Amino acid sequence: MNIVLAIKPKWAKLIYEGKKTLELRKTIPLKNVERVYLYETAPVCKVTGFFKYFAYARITKKALKTCKDTVTENSQVPLKEIKKYFGKSDKIFGWVCHAGSNSNIFSTPVSLSVFGLKRAPQSWCYTEFTVNAITKQDVIDEHVRFENEQLRRFMERIQ
Repeated sequence: MNIVLAIKPKWAKLIYEGKKTLELRKTIPLKNVERVYLYETAPVCKVTGFFKYFAYARITKKALKTCKDTVTENSQVPLKEIKKYFGKSDKIFGWVCHAGSNSNIFSTPVSLSVFGLKRAPQSWCYTEFTVNAITKQDVIDEHVRFENEQLRRFMERIQ
């Protein structure tokens, strides 16, 4: 199982560069996850690569007081923004990101349809699709396969 994660381009860049090793989220996956594919939001609006999902850290407001330097350094998010992100919740989660290598960046960004998705996730969603090396032909082939599957399902419904 994999995940497609909606993320701002500036954060994706920091993950790929290995500078951001903690992605802050309010929820965690409950299923076993191998990869987290990064869907960069506007203006990119494509999946640009992935990081391997290893673990998460549970961060409480109380714990943040003692480990604020570690959390801000690894997430690249200022403390003020982290505190605001907590809102009324007592906890958030830090997804451990292990990208840091251009090998995880796709040579050609791909659309969400390659992952069986019609629209961007609000935060993240599961996908059963796995994408390895990406070429323009791979994208075309996968898009055609997806459209053919959609057409087949439509035809089954109207018969």
